[in-house]
Amino acid sequence: MSSQLEKYKRIRTVQEWILEDYTFTDIVRSCVSKWDISVRQAERYYSEAFREFKEKEEQSVDALKSYYKKRKMKLIREMDPVLKKTPSGVRAVNKVLDSMAKLDGIMIDKVELTGKDGTPLPSEVKITVVHSENVPPFAGSENEVDV
Repeated sequence: MSSQLEKYKRIRTVQEWILEDYTFTDIVRSCVSKWDISVRQAERYYSEAFREFKEKEEQSVDALKSYYKKRKMKLIREMDPVLKKTPSGVRAVNKVLDSMAKLDGIMIDKVELTGKDGTPLPSEVKITVVHSENVPPFAGSENEVDV
């Protein structure tokens, strides 16, 4: 059984391997051979390393959201009170509030794609038939069929 410090060092090493784009299998194999541990323990280290990445990313996104929301609220607070009462001022405040709702995921931009007169867009499928005996690889378009 390893100490907490040793576990931390191992997880940091696994994180470095993840950042260096090693495959899961290579990382597990390296853990097993380097530290003489079971495959299951190596998988736990990998899982822990990945979980820490995810937590840090979520924290940084939350911090950025909080920062932008505070800046937007400051814009509204510092807006000229006379301007706030005009139609353009109300529109500006509403735009700021809408952008804050988007940051929180309350409001989303939805784009609906349709064809002419609201009909569904046609889907196209292209199938390439290759005969292994007489046709060389990557032959021309004579083997392509539009469906």
